[in-house]
Amino acid sequence: MKFYTYILFSEKLNKHYIGQTNHVQNRLKKHNNRYQKFTKKGVPWMLIAAVGYFILKLS
Repeated sequence: MKFYTYILFSEKLNKHYIGQTNHVQNRLKKHNNRYQKFTKKGVPWMLIAAVGYFILKLS
């Protein structure tokens, strides 16, 4: 399964936010639609970077 670590920036708060998700664009929309308690104060958030990686399950 592929996951991403992403960095957002809010000019309003002059703060960065770091998170993880499996779908960056959907997550950014949730942050900008005030879905999260912390990030709703900083709308609009801009995506600064996203790095993808795979999680392998070994049995």
